[in-house]
Amino acid sequence: HVDGGHSVEAALHDLRLAACTLVMGGILMVDDVNNAFFPGVQEAFHRFMLLDRPSLRPTLVPFLYAGRLYLTDAQFAALYRETLVRKAPPGTFYRYRKFMYGAEILNLGGILDVSMAIRELLRIEEHVFPWPPQQAQRVKFHRQRLRRSLGLPSGVSA
Repeated sequence: HVDGGHSVEAALHDLRLAACTLVMGGILMVDDVNNAFFPGVQEAFHRFMLLDRPSLRPTLVPFLYAGRLYLTDAQFAALYRETLVRKAPPGTFYRYRKFMYGAEILNLGGILDVSMAIRELLRIEEHVFPWPPQQAQRVKFHRQRLRRSLGLPSGVSA
């Protein structure tokens, strides 16, 4: 999960480090790629994809944008996209195919209530992409924070 410094240098460093340490088929989440308050993250991402990815992790491709940009190795991207489309309610994703850096990317769309789409993604994420036990507490904290920001009671499943 890349969400550290927002300067070009800091974000580029984090992307390079993640590319070198991510397990094959792992998922890299990049925050603030389209956040106008942090243009350094966007610049770093595109620099990484164009200049560093070919030598560090040429198979790394984006496959989902849902507030964050999600990347994985190309041989896993299709499986993740297909699983998300199959498990998500109809209309969760934009119906026309979009591509980024040569890979198909799913975008939230079609549902007027974006928070509902995010809740649905969080709900299925636990079943589709289970977290390793050592990350469980950290994930639980972030889920609770997200539930509060969406106005959900803490006991309600996202």
